[in-house]
Amino acid sequence: MLALHRAASRFAIVATNTDVDRSYAAMKDMMGALSEMTTACNGCHAGYRVR
Repeated sequence: MLALHRAASRFAIVATNTDVDRSYAAMKDMMGALSEMTTACNGCHAGYRVR
């Protein structure tokens, strides 16, 4: 769960910077941070998947 909180915090910071910068590099960083957050979500949810 801590990984999700860290990833979400990083995404929030990067997204805020992207809103200010709006460059291609900033957008790429934001998409990377979103991917990290999604990976953290999926990692936790996969453990609760009913088989």
